Amino acid sequence: MMSMSRTRGALCAGCAALCATLACAPSATKLRSQYDGTLGLSTDGKLLYTANADTGDVTVVDATTRQVVTHVTVGERPARIAVAPDDTLYVTNRGSRSVSIVHRGIWTEAARIPVGAEPIGLALSNDGATLYVVSSASATLDAFDVSAPTPTHLWQAALSDEPRNVAVLADGRLYVTHYKSGTVDVLDASGNVKSSISTAVGVDPASAGSGLGAPLASLPAFRPTALDSIVVSPDGNRAYLVHRRERQEVLGAGDSSTPIVVPALTTLDISSNTAIDDAKTGQKDFPPPVIFPGGSSAQPAGGSMGGPPHPTPFGGGGSGSSGGGSSAYGVSSPPPQPWSQGPVAAVEDPRGQFLYVANENSDDVTVLSPTSRTAQGTDNGVLTVVPVGSAPTGIALGQDEQTLYVHNSLDYSVSFVQRQGGQLVEVARVTVSTPGNLPADAVEGRRLFFSAADPAMTVPGGGIACESCHLEGGNDGNVWQFEFGPRKTPSLLGRRIQDTAPYHWDGTEDDFSAFFAETVQVRMGGLGVSQQQSNQITTYLQGLGTPDNPFRQPGGLTPAQQAGKTLFEGKAMCIACHSGPDFTDNGFHDVGTLVTSNPGGKPDDPCRLDPSMGSCAGTTASAPTTHANLANTDHGFNTPSLLGVVWAAPYLHSGAAATLRDRLTNNPGDRHGHTSDLSSGEIDDLVQYLQTL
Repeated sequence: MMSMSRTRGALCAGCAALCATLACAPSATKLRSQYDGTLGLSTDGKLLYTANADTGDVTVVDATTRQVVTHVTVGERPARIAVAPDDTLYVTNRGSRSVSIVHRGIWTEAARIPVGAEPIGLALSNDGATLYVVSSASATLDAFDVSAPTPTHLWQAALSDEPRNVAVLADGRLYVTHYKSGTVDVLDASGNVKSSISTAVGVDPASAGSGLGAPLASLPAFRPTALDSIVVSPDGNRAYLVHRRERQEVLGAGDSSTPIVVPALTTLDISSNTAIDDAKTGQKDFPPPVIFPGGSSAQPAGGSMGGPPHPTPFGGGGSGSSGGGSSAYGVSSPPPQPWSQGPVAAVEDPRGQFLYVANENSDDVTVLSPTSRTAQGTDNGVLTVVPVGSAPTGIALGQDEQTLYVHNSLDYSVSFVQRQGGQLVEVARVTVSTPGNLPADAVEGRRLFFSAADPAMTVPGGGIACESCHLEGGNDGNVWQFEFGPRKTPSLLGRRIQDTAPYHWDGTEDDFSAFFAETVQVRMGGLGVSQQQSNQITTYLQGLGTPDNPFRQPGGLTPAQQAGKTLFEGKAMCIACHSGPDFTDNGFHDVGTLVTSNPGGKPDDPCRLDPSMGSCAGTTASAPTTHANLANTDHGFNTPSLLGVVWAAPYLHSGAAATLRDRLTNNPGDRHGHTSDLSSGEIDDLVQYLQTL
């Protein structure tokens, strides 16, 4: 069945003949399995495996009959799947610090491999003998020999900055993505970090497509974030990163048609460990990352730049559409073609002609040309976009290259995508799991939180989701530039947001319903949610926990952490503001962080510190001037909760402190607690305690 009434993504005209001879029939040789994310594919392509986070199991589906075969109980919050050449199944369990091993046909968990906290990404060596596992919270990469019945630990690499996923290269080297920093580590086969690749480079606005309008002529670089999936091309020469980029210029500056979060594809040249430029014209070479809009318009077979015609996946075509809406923060007037949002998983066909990308927030799959993207046309290499179910997080391509399988994690289903009537469409959807014990209101609230497709939440066809910035309910590590100064995305993980009013760094909303209405309608451009929907989102957010914390010990606080707690409550006087069960007094304080000079944006409004001064009294703040009544608040900024603070970097409203230690050792005048006379050892103890909260 079709999940949405819209159909999007027309293919270039005149490509059907080329498709008939090039890409629409299976190749003569056996193709290797292609899958990524929360969905796996057996080596013969006959079975699908889905990791179901809410129920703690893996569902086995017959790819031919589209029937559920069985469910296999694994650990808590299973996240990613890898299938070995002998059809052994490996599953990372985010909530159990383990990897489950399941053998095909037996359908019970054979064993668990202990790993670090929050294991997410995993990969197998080409021969299947070595398993690599990334534990995000512990910031480690572990290698295991899995060639024998009992896995053997080979080595562990200590990393940093929330490592997320791993890819194995043909020569044994490893690429490890970092979720928020926009970097990829390069490791040798023994786990030694040899270098790091940055994806934080400029994006030429023209590469987003000329159809997006004149305002794009002044687009700045977008900051990379949400680096998760990393896919190596079949020829072994490239690696593809699908991720997000966030706008770095001042929001609300009259440039309302420019998106603030965009999907992106960055290609890495494996031989040189550098980002490369796939998008070229005869006139100009564009920087490596390419922003891709959500759909393409029909165009001549030669393409918009007169180059060779694109081949067509499965020989299909479609039609474009657009939406409407408005926002005061730069997401109104959506582009002529809808934007996909939240790319999280990808797979390339064995011939290297098509890259299929699952977009978690916009509930669709984008099909891209991986090596011949048109840089300045309206398509930018996007061949088609296929609507699927809610929050696709796993994707696989059948060995016949005629069926695409997509795991929709928030409606607990698998979409089967095939050619029908000249288009790629979802021809069937099979339910594979349930919400388990998750309350119905939390299920719907989570769907709304993750949705960049629901017009109640965001600009139709061109907007963002709450999750676009609050990654998985946390934060994106970004500092946004507003008219009223810089504001860092706060984390929502484990912070019981309903209990911590007022909201925003400026405390401009006292009521949660009003706060949410302002966020959805003013910042995101949505039509607005009902009271029931607001309550559902609140239920979801109230139930959000923090990631599995490796700093918490089973026996309670360590001596150093206990010493830090004593400092927190005594000598350092942190508890004066960060008090109570939520570690906040919900008040306002001037801790010496007002930004008076901001080359990358605008400084903070001085009225933030003293709304009673002559130029501010009786007026609203310039944050912006129609946004908040500072006369009803105290001076300074709202005290954030410290729950889950270790996952909330960078720190302060301006993101000026990269680490907790940075803030504790750079506190002029002791305006943010009494830290100036703490010894280096005491600072270490205090940091160790804060990491446990």
